Amino acid sequence: MYKRQLYATLWFLAKGRFDFSGLPSVGAWMARMAAFGHGKPVDCSAEASLLEAAAALPAPLPTDSVSPDASGVALGQQVQITPEQLGHGTSVQGELVAINARRLTLRLYTERCGEVHVHFPRVGYRLRTAG
Repeated sequence: MYKRQLYATLWFLAKGRFDFSGLPSVGAWMARMAAFGHGKPVDCSAEASLLEAAAALPAPLPTDSVSPDASGVALGQQVQITPEQLGHGTSVQGELVAINARRLTLRLYTERCGEVHVHFPRVGYRLRTAG
């Protein structure tokens, strides 16, 4: 995931005025990343997406959770996750079901989809107990 984030940042710089010609290894890496392409999008309505989510079960959770982690937050606690940048009003609250150095996973229940797991990168998000 971090490679995609790095690629997007470097791509943006390259489309601006940053010259990577003095960094051939970076240019070669960007070419390899670009070769992956964008996949094959499939049109799907919002309603069809919600029906598919409701019919599915969350994938098994990773087994490398650290609980409690260094911040003292433990699996099973109700937590709130907020983006560090532009995060005003965008917090998500749910049960912490997985936590490691790279990812946070919350369990949410919704009327339309039932149980879902929502994954967040660890970097760039604030985690705190809810309440």
